[in-house]
Amino acid sequence: MALCACGSGREYADCCQPYLDGTAAAPTAEALMRSRYTAYTMAKIPYLKETLAPEKRKEFSADQARRWAMEATWRGLRIIKTQETGATATVEFIASFSMKDQAQDHHELATFRKDEAANRWYFIDGHDPDDTGESAAAPVVTYVREQPKVGRNEPCPCGSGRKHKQCCGK
Repeated sequence: MALCACGSGREYADCCQPYLDGTAAAPTAEALMRSRYTAYTMAKIPYLKETLAPEKRKEFSADQARRWAMEATWRGLRIIKTQETGATATVEFIASFSMKDQAQDHHELATFRKDEAANRWYFIDGHDPDDTGESAAAPVVTYVREQPKVGRNEPCPCGSGRKHKQCCGK
Protein backbone atom coordinates (compact mmCIF):
# COMPACT_ATOMS: atom_id res chain seq x y z
CA MET A 1 0.00 0.00 0.00
CA ALA A 2 1.13 3.54 -0.69
CA LEU A 3 1.49 6.29 1.87
CA CYS A 4 -0.90 9.21 1.58
CA ALA A 5 0.46 12.28 -0.20
CA CYS A 6 -0.74 14.53 2.66
CA GLY A 7 2.26 13.65 4.82
CA SER A 8 0.32 12.04 7.66
CA GLY A 9 2.46 8.91 7.49
CA ARG A 10 -0.68 6.79 7.07
CA GLU A 11 -1.68 4.71 4.07
CA TYR A 12 -3.85 6.50 1.50
CA ALA A 13 -6.75 4.04 1.99
CA ASP A 14 -6.81 4.81 5.73
CA CYS A 15 -6.26 8.54 5.36
CA CYS A 16 -7.57 10.80 2.58
CA GLN A 17 -9.12 8.23 0.23
CA PRO A 18 -12.53 8.03 2.01
CA TYR A 19 -12.84 11.83 1.78
CA LEU A 20 -11.81 12.03 -1.88
CA ASP A 21 -14.09 9.10 -2.76
CA GLY A 22 -17.02 10.77 -0.97
CA THR A 23 -17.60 7.88 1.45
CA ALA A 24 -16.76 10.09 4.46
CA ALA A 25 -16.47 13.77 5.30
CA ALA A 26 -13.25 15.16 6.75
CA PRO A 27 -13.82 15.30 10.54
CA THR A 28 -11.52 18.30 11.15
CA ALA A 29 -10.27 21.34 9.28
CA GLU A 30 -6.78 19.84 9.26
CA ALA A 31 -8.09 16.61 7.74
CA LEU A 32 -9.84 18.67 5.06
CA MET A 33 -6.64 20.63 4.40
CA ARG A 34 -4.68 17.40 4.03
CA SER A 35 -7.31 15.91 1.71
CA ARG A 36 -7.37 19.06 -0.44
CA TYR A 37 -3.58 18.85 -0.83
CA THR A 38 -3.93 15.18 -1.80
CA ALA A 39 -6.65 16.16 -4.29
CA TYR A 40 -4.20 18.56 -5.94
CA THR A 41 -1.55 15.83 -6.19
CA MET A 42 -4.10 13.57 -7.93
CA ALA A 43 -5.80 16.38 -9.93
CA LYS A 44 -9.19 15.57 -8.35
CA ILE A 45 -10.59 18.98 -9.21
CA PRO A 46 -14.30 18.25 -8.47
CA TYR A 47 -13.32 17.49 -4.85
CA LEU A 48 -11.58 20.86 -4.57
CA LYS A 49 -14.74 22.63 -5.71
CA GLU A 50 -17.04 20.53 -3.48
CA THR A 51 -14.97 21.31 -0.37
CA LEU A 52 -14.88 25.03 -1.12
CA ALA A 53 -17.38 27.18 0.79
CA PRO A 54 -20.51 27.55 -1.40
CA GLU A 55 -20.22 31.36 -1.51
CA LYS A 56 -16.66 31.05 -2.89
CA ARG A 57 -17.37 28.55 -5.67
CA LYS A 58 -18.17 31.20 -8.27
CA GLU A 59 -14.55 32.39 -7.96
CA PHE A 60 -13.16 28.88 -8.51
CA SER A 61 -11.53 28.15 -11.84
CA ALA A 62 -11.46 24.40 -12.47
CA ASP A 63 -9.24 24.89 -15.53
CA GLN A 64 -6.70 26.94 -13.58
CA ALA A 65 -6.70 24.46 -10.68
CA ARG A 66 -6.31 21.52 -13.08
CA ARG A 67 -3.44 23.21 -14.89
CA TRP A 68 -1.60 23.89 -11.62
CA ALA A 69 -2.28 20.37 -10.33
CA MET A 70 -1.03 18.73 -13.52
CA GLU A 71 2.02 20.95 -14.12
CA ALA A 72 3.34 20.76 -10.56
CA THR A 73 5.44 17.97 -9.13
CA TRP A 74 4.10 17.74 -5.59
CA ARG A 75 6.84 17.29 -2.99
CA GLY A 76 5.07 17.37 0.36
CA LEU A 77 2.79 19.07 2.85
CA ARG A 78 3.83 20.34 6.26
CA ILE A 79 1.21 21.51 8.74
CA ILE A 80 2.64 24.31 10.88
CA LYS A 81 -0.29 25.06 13.18
CA THR A 82 -3.99 24.26 13.45
CA GLN A 83 -6.48 26.21 15.53
CA GLU A 84 -10.14 25.21 15.80
CA THR A 85 -12.66 27.28 17.70
CA GLY A 86 -16.14 25.84 17.43
CA ALA A 87 -17.25 26.02 13.82
CA THR A 88 -14.26 28.00 12.54
CA ALA A 89 -10.64 27.01 12.11
CA THR A 90 -7.32 28.07 10.62
CA VAL A 91 -4.58 25.82 9.32
CA GLU A 92 -1.14 27.20 8.59
CA PHE A 93 0.74 25.01 6.15
CA ILE A 94 3.54 24.84 3.62
CA ALA A 95 2.88 22.91 0.41
CA SER A 96 6.10 22.12 -1.44
CA PHE A 97 6.13 21.52 -5.17
CA SER A 98 8.26 22.02 -8.27
CA MET A 99 7.32 23.76 -11.48
CA LYS A 100 9.64 23.22 -14.42
CA ASP A 101 12.32 21.84 -12.08
CA GLN A 102 12.16 24.91 -9.84
CA ALA A 103 11.36 24.06 -6.20
CA GLN A 104 8.73 26.26 -4.57
CA ASP A 105 6.97 26.50 -1.22
CA HIS A 106 3.41 27.79 -0.90
CA HIS A 107 3.02 29.10 2.68
CA GLU A 108 -0.58 29.86 3.58
CA LEU A 109 -2.87 30.48 6.53
CA ALA A 110 -6.14 28.86 5.42
CA THR A 111 -9.54 29.60 6.94
CA PHE A 112 -12.25 26.94 7.30
CA ARG A 113 -15.87 26.85 8.45
CA LYS A 114 -17.95 23.92 9.63
CA ASP A 115 -21.53 23.58 8.45
CA GLU A 116 -23.01 22.04 11.59
CA ALA A 117 -26.21 20.93 9.84
CA ALA A 118 -24.30 19.01 7.17
CA ASN A 119 -21.47 18.10 9.58
CA ARG A 120 -18.92 19.14 6.93
CA TRP A 121 -15.91 21.44 6.91
CA TYR A 122 -15.41 23.89 4.02
CA PHE A 123 -12.35 25.83 2.89
CA ILE A 124 -13.11 29.56 2.79
CA ASP A 125 -9.88 31.26 1.74
CA GLY A 126 -6.24 31.70 2.55
CA HIS A 127 -3.56 34.34 2.76
CA ASP A 128 0.16 34.69 3.31
CA PRO A 129 0.74 34.49 7.08
CA ASP A 130 3.81 36.74 6.75
CA ASP A 131 1.78 39.54 5.18
CA THR A 132 1.08 41.96 8.02
CA GLY A 133 -0.28 44.75 5.85
CA GLU A 134 -3.85 45.57 4.91
CA SER A 135 -3.80 42.93 2.19
CA ALA A 136 -3.49 40.11 4.76
CA ALA A 137 -7.22 39.40 4.42
CA ALA A 138 -6.99 39.06 0.64
CA PRO A 139 -7.12 35.49 -0.65
CA VAL A 140 -3.99 34.01 -2.14
CA VAL A 141 -4.31 33.89 -5.91
CA THR A 142 -2.04 31.54 -7.77
CA TYR A 143 -0.69 33.03 -10.98
CA VAL A 144 -0.76 30.60 -13.86
CA ARG A 145 1.08 31.73 -16.98
CA GLU A 146 -1.12 31.37 -20.08
CA GLN A 147 1.78 31.18 -22.53
CA PRO A 148 5.11 29.40 -22.16
CA LYS A 149 7.81 31.54 -20.62
CA VAL A 150 10.08 33.04 -23.27
CA GLY A 151 13.78 33.18 -22.43
CA ARG A 152 15.80 36.32 -23.16
CA ASN A 153 17.80 34.67 -25.94
CA GLU A 154 14.91 32.85 -27.60
CA PRO A 155 13.19 34.16 -30.73
CA CYS A 156 10.51 36.72 -29.95
CA PRO A 157 7.00 35.20 -30.11
CA CYS A 158 5.77 38.24 -32.07
CA GLY A 159 7.44 36.79 -35.17
CA SER A 160 9.92 39.64 -35.79
CA GLY A 161 12.84 37.22 -36.07
CA ARG A 162 14.81 39.09 -33.39
CA LYS A 163 15.74 37.77 -29.97
CA HIS A 164 13.10 38.38 -27.31
CA LYS A 165 15.45 40.60 -25.25
CA GLN A 166 15.97 42.87 -28.28
CA CYS A 167 12.29 43.05 -29.20
CA CYS A 168 9.21 42.72 -26.95
CA GLY A 169 11.33 41.83 -23.93
CA LYS A 170 12.78 45.36 -23.73
